[in-house]
Amino acid sequence: MALFSKRNTFLLSILLTAMVMFYGGQVSADTVDVSIPGLNFSPASLTINSGTTVRWTNNHSLPHTTTSDNGIWDSGSLSPGQSYARTFDSTGEFPYHCSFHPSMTASISVAASHAVPSLSPFAFLSLWLIIILLAWGTYRRRASILNKKE
Repeated sequence: MALFSKRNTFLLSILLTAMVMFYGGQVSADTVDVSIPGLNFSPASLTINSGTTVRWTNNHSLPHTTTSDNGIWDSGSLSPGQSYARTFDSTGEFPYHCSFHPSMTASISVAASHAVPSLSPFAFLSLWLIIILLAWGTYRRRASILNKKE
């Protein structure tokens, strides 16, 4: 049985496609920064996809917190220059405030993630290998047919 028979080429392409899907693209989560430049959060309203990490940094001379209105998170006291990060995996509206300064309010709206996975180098090379092997198999079959006609 030839290495590049129709059956072997088909099975090889299925195997390599499965490998690409299993080891392939990785979705990388984004990090969005929120600054605390004074007695406010900047930006005060934020829309992100699920899986995104929000990092708050206190850029003010006073301590602040980032505290969920419904008790989901509390950064504790953030001294000047300190940061706190939280990943939002579920969708919804997440209002928050500073426990020290109740007039400091903001909100995060989390939408369902529609991220497209990127191809890893392994996946990219595997796809090219599939294309080359399929093209080689097609070339060999056509060459074989032409040789039989002569």
